[in-house]
Amino acid sequence: MNTPTLVKITLIILTLAVALGSAQEKAASTTPKKSEKTAPPEMTGLEVGKQAPPFTLKNQDGKEVELRDLLKQGPVALVFYRSADW
Repeated sequence: MNTPTLVKITLIILTLAVALGSAQEKAASTTPKKSEKTAPPEMTGLEVGKQAPPFTLKNQDGKEVELRDLLKQGPVALVFYRSADW
């Protein structure tokens, strides 16, 4: 390789090294320090295996369904899907 090509490659490598170092420094400065307080984790829904409170909801046909009526027929598995617009 000739000297101008080596100079170009060296400059490219140095530029990338500076950019990566800057990105790592920025990321490190945005992470909270152990001494800083962070928000507690969001607690929503029931824990797995816990009994659900009584409720009435509409099914896919628009008919109201009560949990207690479903439980009379046997065990019930509740599955909740979170949509993007909740």
